[in-house]
Amino acid sequence: AKYSLLVSTDGGNRYRTVLYRTDETSYIYQAVTGETPVFLVRATDLAGNVEAVAEGIRVPRLSADINLGSAPAVTITPPVIVPNAEPVGETVADRLFEEAAFGIPSRTSTSQPSAFTRVIRPLAAERFATIPGESGADIGALALAVGPAGRIYASGGPGRNLLYRFDAGSVEPVKLASGLPPIYDLVFDASGQLWASTGGEGLLQLDPNTGAVLARIGAGIALGLAAIPGDTALYVSTTGGISRFNTATRKLTPFSGIRVDSMAVGADGTLYGTAWPSGGEVLRFDFRGRAEKVAKVDGKAESIAFGPAGSLLEGALLVGHETGGTITVLDPLSLRQTKIATGGDGRVEGLQPIGGGRFLATQGDQIDVFFTVAAPRVIETTIAEGFNRAQLTFDVSLTKNVKAPAGGDNPANYTLVNKDTGETVNIGAVQYNADSREADLLFETLSPAEYELTVAPSVESEQGIPIGGTGVSTTFRVFEDVSVSTRISYANTRLNRADGTLLFDVIVTNSADFDIAGPINVVFDELGDSSVVFFGNDGAPADANGYQLLVDGTVLAAGASTVVQTVTIANPDLLDLNFQPRILATLPPNQLPTFSSAPTLAAAVGAEYEYTAAADDPDGNTIIYVLADAPEGASVDPNTGQINWMPRKAAAAQSSFELRAYDARGAYKRQTWIVDVTGTNRAPIISPVNDVLATEGDLIEIPVSGFDPDGDSLIYFADNLPPGAVFDYFGQALRWRPGGDAAGVYENVTMIASDGFVETSVSFDIVIANNNVAPTLAPIPDRTISEGDEITFTLFGEDEDGDTLR
Repeated sequence: AKYSLLVSTDGGNRYRTVLYRTDETSYIYQAVTGETPVFLVRATDLAGNVEAVAEGIRVPRLSADINLGSAPAVTITPPVIVPNAEPVGETVADRLFEEAAFGIPSRTSTSQPSAFTRVIRPLAAERFATIPGESGADIGALALAVGPAGRIYASGGPGRNLLYRFDAGSVEPVKLASGLPPIYDLVFDASGQLWASTGGEGLLQLDPNTGAVLARIGAGIALGLAAIPGDTALYVSTTGGISRFNTATRKLTPFSGIRVDSMAVGADGTLYGTAWPSGGEVLRFDFRGRAEKVAKVDGKAESIAFGPAGSLLEGALLVGHETGGTITVLDPLSLRQTKIATGGDGRVEGLQPIGGGRFLATQGDQIDVFFTVAAPRVIETTIAEGFNRAQLTFDVSLTKNVKAPAGGDNPANYTLVNKDTGETVNIGAVQYNADSREADLLFETLSPAEYELTVAPSVESEQGIPIGGTGVSTTFRVFEDVSVSTRISYANTRLNRADGTLLFDVIVTNSADFDIAGPINVVFDELGDSSVVFFGNDGAPADANGYQLLVDGTVLAAGASTVVQTVTIANPDLLDLNFQPRILATLPPNQLPTFSSAPTLAAAVGAEYEYTAAADDPDGNTIIYVLADAPEGASVDPNTGQINWMPRKAAAAQSSFELRAYDARGAYKRQTWIVDVTGTNRAPIISPVNDVLATEGDLIEIPVSGFDPDGDSLIYFADNLPPGAVFDYFGQALRWRPGGDAAGVYENVTMIASDGFVETSVSFDIVIANNNVAPTLAPIPDRTISEGDEITFTLFGEDEDGDTLR
C-alpha cells in the first residue's frame, strides 16, 4: 500500500497534500504559530483502490498506480500412485480366522459391558477403564502405550491433552498431567523413554512418572508414532510424510513422502500405516519408504497395531475403523480380513497389545480389553533329551488348579501310553507356566517305542472353555541309539566355497548280529558353531531326530547297508568340522515279560511278609525286578524277585505294592496288589465341629474331643487360626474374642488329634458379624486452676472399627 498525508488549517473542511503516495509511516509537520492543523491519511493499493473520505470534505485528487503483476507460476505435481499388494502363500492367525468364520458372538459382560455391541469368538471384550470427557468427533480416550514395567498410559479428555497412567494390575486411572498440547499417540522406545505426537507441533518427550515435558523436538509432527524393535529409533508421521527419528542423536531423517495416521512395525521391521488424510487404506512400506496398499476397510482405517505375541492374533494386524465402532483383523500375508468387533458410535482411535495375549481398544471415552475365549489347543510338543519330560505349549491360557478336573496342572488330566506294549506310563508331576502357557510333564525315562500322549477333554481355558471331544492326542517315537551296532561311511564330498555348503554321501551298515528297523536316522552332534546348520530331508534345519535314511517299516538286516544318501551341511564360515554321528533306529518287536506267580495278600504287624515273584521274558532276556511302589521298609532282590517286608504298627491297614519285571531292552510288565495288614494302628476319631457365627466382642470357645480305638493317648492342636485366636492345649479348646475390626469369614479353621502315628482333623468356618463398638477417649489428667483462668486441652480418641472420629 501507498500512503498520502493531507493537512487542513481551517478545521477540516479543505485539505492540502503534504506527502503524496509514499512508503513512509511517520512524518514531522512544522506548524505555524497559532495554527491548529487537522491531518488526514489516505491509502491506495496496487489494484487501484483509493481510500474514500467522508462526504463534504474537500481533498485534492488522488490516483493510484495499478500493478496487478503477472500470473503466478504453478508447479503441477503428479499424484503418487500406490500399487496394490499381492498375497503370498503363507498365512498367520489361521485358528482365529477359522473360528471367526462361524460368526458366533461372545457373551457380553453384564458387570463391565464393552463399548462394542458385538464381539466374535474366539475373542471377547469387556470394559477396562473410562477416560472422562470427549473432545468432539466422538473422540474420548485417544492414545495408548505400555511402559517397561507393565504400566499402561492413555491420553484423552475434552482437550485431548490429559495424560493418565494405570499401574500394573489396576484399572483406576491416575492423572499425571494436564495442560499439555493435544496428545495423539504415545510410544516407548527401546530405552524406556516416553514420546508423544501433537498433531502438528513438535515431538514431545514426557516423564513417565509425572507426565512433565522433558523435551520438545522439531515441528510439524503429525499423528502416528511407532517404535522400531531392537533399534534406538522411531517412525514419526509428519505434515510432509514419515520421518525416522533417532532417539539417541535426536535427529529426524525423511523416510517417505506419503502421509499416514497410525503406524505399526512388524517383528521383521516392516512398517505399516493407515493412509491419511484421504484414502484410509492400510499401507505397507519397504525399506526405501515405497508404499503398497495391503487392504481397504469399511469406513477408512483409523488405527493399527500388531496382535499380541504368543496369542491367536500373533503376526496379524488389528485395524480400528474411523466409523461404526469396528475392529478388523487383517492377515498381512494372505491379505484376508474379518471383522471381530462392531457396534457403537465412536471411532477406534487407539489399539495396544498388552500382556497375557490381550489387547486394548478405545471407543469414545471407554477403553476395552479384548481376550481369547477359545478352547485350548496344543500347538507344540517337545520331548526333552533324556526322554523323561515332555513340554506341551497351548495357544490359550489354562485353568490352574492341581486338584480340579479342569486344571492344566493336574497330572490326572494327562495320559502317556506305550503303543507297542499298551502299558501306561505314570505322570509324576505337571508344572504349568501361565506366562508361556507351557505344561511340563515329568515321568520316568521312556524305553524305545512309539508313545501316545493325551490331554483330557476336561482341561479348560482360563475362561472356562474345555478342550472337549476326546481331548488332544499326539504321538512320538523314542529311538534306540544303535551307534555301537552300526558303521557309517562317507563318500563323494563336495564343497561350494562361495556359500560354504558342504554335501557328502552317507552309507550306514548294520554290523550287529540282529536286524534293525526304520525309521533309521543319522544325527550329527556338536558341529562346533551355531553358524553351522545340518539340514533334514525337507531342506529345513534338522530337528533332534536328524536326517532319515530309512523310512518306518523298512528293515536293515544284519550285515546289510543303506543306499547312498546325500547330506547337506551349511558352513558359511568354512570352519573345521568334527563329525560325531549317531544312528537312531527301532529294533524288532519286543515281547513283554509275563508273571507266573501270584502275590500273598495278607500280613500282620511284627511278622515278616515274603513273596517271591517269578517272571519270564518270551525273547529269552534276563529279568530284573524293581519295586516301583511299596510300603516303607519293603525291598526286592532285583535278580530273584524276592520281596521282604516287616510291617510296623504305623503301616497302612491296606498297603499297596507295584512290582515291575524289566527285560534287557527296558520294556516291563507291572504287577500290582494290595496287602491287608492286621494289627496296624487305627486313626483317632475326632468329634465334629459346626460352623460358628459370632459378633465382634463376643467370647468364642470351641471345645474339641476325640478317642483312639487302640487306647493310645491323644495330642490336640489347631491350624489356620484367625489372628488373635489361641488353642488351649490343656483345656482342649479354641478361645478367641474378636476385636472391632475382625468382621469377616475365616475358612478352614482346623482342629487336629494325633495318637503319635496318625492325625485326624476336622475343619469348620468362623463367621464374625460387625458390631459398631463405641470409640474410646484417652484419659484427661485432673488440673487445678484459678477462677477466671482459661483452660485448653486436646482430646485423643480411637475407634476399634476404624471409623473416622469427629
